[in-house]
Amino acid sequence: MRAQEAAELLLKASEPIRGGSLGYSAYHVLLALRLSSSSPVGRIRLSQALRIGEASAKTLIARLKELGLVEAFPEGIRASKRGEEVLKVIEASIEISQASLPFKGWESAVAVTIISLPPPKDLVGVYTVRDKVVREGCEKVIVGGREGGETFYPGLPSDVKALIDAGLSSKGEGTLIIVPEECRQLLINASLRLLSTTK
Repeated sequence: MRAQEAAELLLKASEPIRGGSLGYSAYHVLLALRLSSSSPVGRIRLSQALRIGEASAKTLIARLKELGLVEAFPEGIRASKRGEEVLKVIEASIEISQASLPFKGWESAVAVTIISLPPPKDLVGVYTVRDKVVREGCEKVIVGGREGGETFYPGLPSDVKALIDAGLSSKGEGTLIIVPEECRQLLINASLRLLSTTK
């Protein structure tokens, strides 16, 4: 399974069927697969762990079953072979790590490296990635990349680059996106959308 296909499945599970909006996002779908990969998980536990309502958890479970990502057991749902494959592909394609930057509001941040997405080389590429994250609702975004062990942030001065690099723990190569911790969920959603467009 390709990363694009895996991301598309997670996004599909988070799209409403008859309009309106769901009480969960692709971020919750990914967490549900992680939770159900080791042992069956019931609706109430899933609802509590994901911090979504029980009705949303019920809908999420139905969508996961419909897409063949989980199997039902008396104790709850468990990731199917297909669900485990999706999880494995996504975890190999998106590296998530903590970051601590010396800027106000960035002391606790999250960094994502999208391994299969070529890093932006210019400001046009940076804005394309940034706009996806902003559309999800996160206004504060740093976009760069890593190739050959070197990080770069088009448009940022080298002294700022050094400060950012000092606060990063990720080492993966690809497109690098950093946001404040409160935007974690939005960043994961945007990362899945970006991954779904890779070839």
